[in-house]
Amino acid sequence: MDIGLLTIPGMPRSLVLSHPCQRRAISRRDLEPKDVCQEQDPSDHHGERPSRRSSEWTRSGAPRREPGGSAMISGRASLIRAKPDLCVVAPAHDEEQNLPILVRELLAVMAQASVAIQILLVDDGSRDRTAEVIRQLVADHPEVQGLVLARNFGHQAAISVGLRHAKGRAIAVMDADLQDRPVDLLALYRRWQTGADVVYAVRRSRQEGMFMRAAYRVFYRMVARTANIPIPVDSGDFCVMDARFVAQLNQLPERLRYVRGLRAWLGGRQVAVPVDRDARRAGVPQYTLFKLFRLAADGLISFSYVPLQVASIIGFFVSATAFMGALTVLVWKFMGLLPSGAGTATIALSVLFLGGLQLLTIGILGEYVGRVFDEVKRRPVAVIAEVLQHENGHD
Repeated sequence: MDIGLLTIPGMPRSLVLSHPCQRRAISRRDLEPKDVCQEQDPSDHHGERPSRRSSEWTRSGAPRREPGGSAMISGRASLIRAKPDLCVVAPAHDEEQNLPILVRELLAVMAQASVAIQILLVDDGSRDRTAEVIRQLVADHPEVQGLVLARNFGHQAAISVGLRHAKGRAIAVMDADLQDRPVDLLALYRRWQTGADVVYAVRRSRQEGMFMRAAYRVFYRMVARTANIPIPVDSGDFCVMDARFVAQLNQLPERLRYVRGLRAWLGGRQVAVPVDRDARRAGVPQYTLFKLFRLAADGLISFSYVPLQVASIIGFFVSATAFMGALTVLVWKFMGLLPSGAGTATIALSVLFLGGLQLLTIGILGEYVGRVFDEVKRRPVAVIAEVLQHENGHD
């Protein structure tokens, strides 16, 4: 089943990107389906770290297919440099102030540790100057690449797009607001080198306000208790994954993607590393309470049947209560204990209660049906408007 990233409809046969970091023509050949599954060099293993000179640029060509598989991406070719030690995917929405700090600190930390790094910044339809900042960072740093989405598709969609374009022996996901610290990323990477498929961060502490900390606590525990797979508590998207694991993750067919749940569903050797989550360096939080609620709903509905089961249980108890109430009224009627004129308010309240319960149940069913509807339309996860690479790069 194909999962795609589409370019904007009506794109001409040849589109020349005018920015200095994009001076090359994108021909129709670049728009052929490309396979995002990274091929693993037989000589690669976790303990080896290639030099920067060994990181070469790949040419856009026909999609590579695993035996019995199919190309997973329809749209632009993946134009990102192949095989650094670590590729960092950082989705960004209105992060113009934080991105230069993020790039500077990542490059400093990884250079000190002799880790060849690539930074893939994904602009998720920002309203500020985030796209312009990414263009400038790409022009200034050969280690930085960029994807600009056509609009705001959401945090999980931006992560998914980045993972499908990322190339490296290890691939990391971290937020662009610097709440995930670069020094912690290095610790996750070192732990990955010991042989894990996934090394994910578990938050020991947060710097948000009391209300948001309570909301996150409830969110993680609710999803963990109701999911039909074990999803670690207090673990977000901050992680380092093996390239082969990411290739498997990219092949999962969901359009509505709850990445940390899909990561847990795949299994493998997954290791937790406790970290402290910092406050934002600049700007305002992009995850509002409403967005957190939607993320919780996506996690619940994608990995749990509990809402449906709860609706069934409530329906059973309401029916049982109504049956017992009817028997009680009949007994009172025959015994002459039923007051005259009684029952009008009881009937009205019962109708309102059952009507509300029915609407709640229909709403739960609607959440599942709506997601099925979105999946069967087979639309792409996101639409890419621009692919940004350094001027020294080539197809």
